Amino acid sequence: MISIDTNRRTPPSAAWLGAALLGALLTIGLGACNSTSTPSGSPLADSAFQVEWLSAEVPAQMKPNEVATVKVKFRNISDQVWPDPKTAEPAASGAYAVRLAWRWRTSEDMTTGEGTGVRADLVEPLGPGRETTLSIDVTAPKQPGQYRLQFDLVQELVAFFEDRGAKLEIVPVSVQ
Repeated sequence: MISIDTNRRTPPSAAWLGAALLGALLTIGLGACNSTSTPSGSPLADSAFQVEWLSAEVPAQMKPNEVATVKVKFRNISDQVWPDPKTAEPAASGAYAVRLAWRWRTSEDMTTGEGTGVRADLVEPLGPGRETTLSIDVTAPKQPGQYRLQFDLVQELVAFFEDRGAKLEIVPVSVQ
């Protein structure tokens, strides 16, 4: 397994982080609405699309069509609470939830399109400064070759974080 630790950023000040976390706790625990919360079933503010990738445990080699369960660890470095499917909207359909997604890339600027529909859900809302590790099944491409496995977050029905300027987690994988 390979563990990648990239793009570390300086953590926010203790005062800012404390205020953001208090707001998140009030929103989740008491249902209050403030600047760090997002109403149920709505797009996040642009400031919410910020993530710090901490690690991705990905096999260096995979066989064609092999399925591997991968663990990806990341932190919410925004000023907003990211909703899980249960808190994103009343029917818990996943609409407006923040989810982990992956896709295969064959070069810097070309994707193969495989994997874009696969998601892993947050198990609870993720407040500013908090981190989580999610497991997601990744299926290797059918054709052998050198690939780059790209991880991104998506707010369903709104946007991939990459499209709002967030960094990606990208890991090289050889498919043989």
